[in-house]
Amino acid sequence: MESIIILLMVAFTKENPVSRVQNTAGRILCITFCILYPEFCFSVQALAGGQPWEMTREEPASGGLRFRLTNTVFAHIKDYYIDFHNLAATEVVGDALRGIEGMAPNLKIDVREKEVLVQLGGSTKTFDTVGIKNWLVLRELLKEILTFVESSGSTTDNKGNCPLSTPELEYATLNGILNSFDPYSRLYRPEDLERIKNLGSGSFMGLGMEVEFKEGFLTVTYLHKDSPAHEAGLQLGDRIVEIEGEGTRNMGLTEALGRMSGPQGTSITLSVWRSAVSNSPIKKQGHSHQSGRAAPDGGGQILSFTLKTERIEPEPAEWALLEGGRATSDSSGDAPNYGLGYIKLKGFQEGAFYSMVKAIRGLEEVGGLKGLVLDLRNNYGGVMEEIINVADLFLPDGIITIKTRTGEVMPEFVTARPSGRVEEACPIVVLMDGGSASGAEILSATLRDNGRALLVGEQTFGKACIQQVFRLHGRHTLKLTTAKYFTPGGEYINLRGLTPDILLVPIKVEGDKTALTCRTHYAQATGAGLKPAPTGDNGEGMAHRDPIILCYLERKEVVGPPPPVEYASGSKAAPVSGFQKDFQIQLAKNLLKAVLSNGNRASLGVVKEYQAEEDSRIVKALESRKIDWSTGATEGIPVSVASLAIDKEEVEAGDTVTLTLSVENRGEYPLFRVLAEGISGNPTLNGLEFPMGKVEPGKKVSHSLKIKVPDDSLDRHDEIVLRFTEDNGFPPADIVDWVTIWAHPTPLFAYSCQLPRVQTVSASGGPGIDKAVSASDGPAKKTGKETELLLKVKNIGHGVSHRNVVVLKGDEEAGVTVLKGRQELGVLKPGEEREVKLAFTFTPPGVGPLPTTARPLRLLITDILLGAQLSARLPLQTQYPIGTGQEERGTEEVSGLPPSIILQNAVLLATEGFVELSFTARDDRHPEGAYVLVNERKVFFGYNPEPTPEHTFTASLPITRGPNLVRIVAYDDQGLSTEKAFVITGR
Repeated sequence: MESIIILLMVAFTKENPVSRVQNTAGRILCITFCILYPEFCFSVQALAGGQPWEMTREEPASGGLRFRLTNTVFAHIKDYYIDFHNLAATEVVGDALRGIEGMAPNLKIDVREKEVLVQLGGSTKTFDTVGIKNWLVLRELLKEILTFVESSGSTTDNKGNCPLSTPELEYATLNGILNSFDPYSRLYRPEDLERIKNLGSGSFMGLGMEVEFKEGFLTVTYLHKDSPAHEAGLQLGDRIVEIEGEGTRNMGLTEALGRMSGPQGTSITLSVWRSAVSNSPIKKQGHSHQSGRAAPDGGGQILSFTLKTERIEPEPAEWALLEGGRATSDSSGDAPNYGLGYIKLKGFQEGAFYSMVKAIRGLEEVGGLKGLVLDLRNNYGGVMEEIINVADLFLPDGIITIKTRTGEVMPEFVTARPSGRVEEACPIVVLMDGGSASGAEILSATLRDNGRALLVGEQTFGKACIQQVFRLHGRHTLKLTTAKYFTPGGEYINLRGLTPDILLVPIKVEGDKTALTCRTHYAQATGAGLKPAPTGDNGEGMAHRDPIILCYLERKEVVGPPPPVEYASGSKAAPVSGFQKDFQIQLAKNLLKAVLSNGNRASLGVVKEYQAEEDSRIVKALESRKIDWSTGATEGIPVSVASLAIDKEEVEAGDTVTLTLSVENRGEYPLFRVLAEGISGNPTLNGLEFPMGKVEPGKKVSHSLKIKVPDDSLDRHDEIVLRFTEDNGFPPADIVDWVTIWAHPTPLFAYSCQLPRVQTVSASGGPGIDKAVSASDGPAKKTGKETELLLKVKNIGHGVSHRNVVVLKGDEEAGVTVLKGRQELGVLKPGEEREVKLAFTFTPPGVGPLPTTARPLRLLITDILLGAQLSARLPLQTQYPIGTGQEERGTEEVSGLPPSIILQNAVLLATEGFVELSFTARDDRHPEGAYVLVNERKVFFGYNPEPTPEHTFTASLPITRGPNLVRIVAYDDQGLSTEKAFVITGR
């Protein structure tokens, strides 16, 4: 019913575009509707947050200021969250408490139907959840649980893991709640304030590159011109394997981005894997890279870069002339001068509108605005005001978007205002993809629904909600979803995305790898079917909602920008990376040329020509691999039989396995375009394609794929299903088989070191003060004496560590500054030991010795390729100066030997339900406890109160259908831990 009001107002406002704000006449129309249908008005009031709230801002906070942040965030949720009326307090208890489980290894929270069981070390308490009837009760229950966790943690010796502070517990709990609402609401720490300030500004402090995870690796996808990353010689496609000594394989994208940012001039060291076919890096002043070394598998090399953060201020809009205009090279001849322009809009940050205006005026100056390609690919949105202003540039009238907010019964209609400029009339083709989100989707839908543009590309991301940023006390920042929007046609595209008019499907034929099945997936996802271009249209050319699918052979990526183009007017177009060879841009250009020459209907002919040409390209590409991809109709029913042969029943990580598929046609009629796709819970096997092509009667066609199992694969036993398609609907039956993979033996690190005692200032500040730490210098100058740390690292595991690094970090607030904090060990075989030298300074932040519990040094030993890591906090023992009577000389022996894990019953395949798993933790001192994660959820915690060197744990693991990632972590009384991971496949 909500959409009925929206559509009524859409119809009215389209005829009467009065202003950008709510249309008064539209309000009257909807009020009349509500009078006729009062029951709907009540439902709208509920949607606006009409349910009672039992907590007010003036209510005295229970516990004083201790839980002030919790009180404030709960109040903001009630007042501003768009879907507060749909939130059930009982449903977010688990999400809230799961947020704090990962904060301590010995913390386990079990949310049951009527109670919550909290276990922290040897302490256990049960909390009743039956009485949770509203958010006020939930708030008080969470405070009670957090108080128990904090008080129990403060009395539990966890060697640096506890005590757990109220601010940290609050932060994790509140973010657990917010994450259960939607992917965009979040609470930020005070130290994130600088990043929050940059959310809408477009400028940011960083290295000047964009990254994302591709095939499991943190990959460079864009380099800002003249940025630190660009000047140091990083390249598109580089894989960042290490940031400041820590491997990226187990990092999330947010964590990785945070580690590559910091105040101006922050020095950041990256280890980068580069393909052997890439160009060598170029070293420029101000940044450095070290010579590369070959990767262990011989493919490419690993380079080290040290960069310094700078303020990056990218231009939101780049432009170029695609064809025609007043360029001197196009000034002669009889060919029509189309004057086609191209604008790449990267985001809607502050200044996007003015940047777009500059781009438009630049194109006007060179005569390139008779038709426009507007590229919104990988545009994630931005500031709503900028989005509306940009949309208004291209609309003489009509609706831009429809917004609904918390507490508002009537939606707000944002409408365009005419300017009479050329951009309001020129034909537009918008390019979009799965990275087009939020503001990019608003603009695309606006131009489409108002008949101003043709949408070309892929299904968009699907974000139709708006966030507001609130500054809270204590410098915390809350980002909360406060509104949602509808397209001008009344469509809500959240989680669904926007479907283009021409849906482009990239087909890849490269070596022995193909990507053909996406053709079917796109059709199924959009409901469009694999239909050819229609012979007619609906009077609006291509402006219809039912997409036409165009499969095209993907071209190789073009790396590096083309040179700038000089024009007779003296203007210079900004270089845009690779636009001359971009298939989608060239298609958009030809669509515009057809529209300018023969009207909207001509665009249909262009699509049909492209379909025929691209299909021919795909056929030829497969022919080069001896695959007959011809098509045709069959006069009868073919009879086919398929079989799969796997050369190894079991394969080790890093090895290869060959899968051979055979299809035999036992009928009297041919099979056309037979294609099999592998479906599996294992990413290595999922998506494998076997293009069998045409199979003549009485013939048999075979196709083999050699698959390299990744070096970091875990123990697992996976099902692979081969699912077939055939052009005339006569595919062979599915095939099911299994593949077992065994992980590499992994390295396990232990360490020992002679930790020198550092000197500190005496309590009296008398004459006995050491010269290396002068009282007049003050702690802010970091004038402590350099201390050398001699560290021995031994591989006590069963596997070779090919590429590893030792990193020392210091707590600067405790007075520690690391001078030499990173060393590579080289290849470390089982039983081998290496020695490295690290260095730091210590300047005490106050007088007297450090507390005996102080651990201001953090040691990280990481295998970059396999992900094995040891993390330890080292104590820093202080020495009083001579003359105080409390002198202690010499060094202290510090060592760390992590526990080992022995599985009693290894299980890789199980029926859905629960599986009993037993394992033993062994340690040279005391294996204090262990916990088990299944698909990142902590499902078991076991505590060993007895100081014995060995303890056996038994866990009941919940197993769901498909792959279940199991991680067993055991830790000792020093805080050292060991992890063993494997996959149980549920069926």
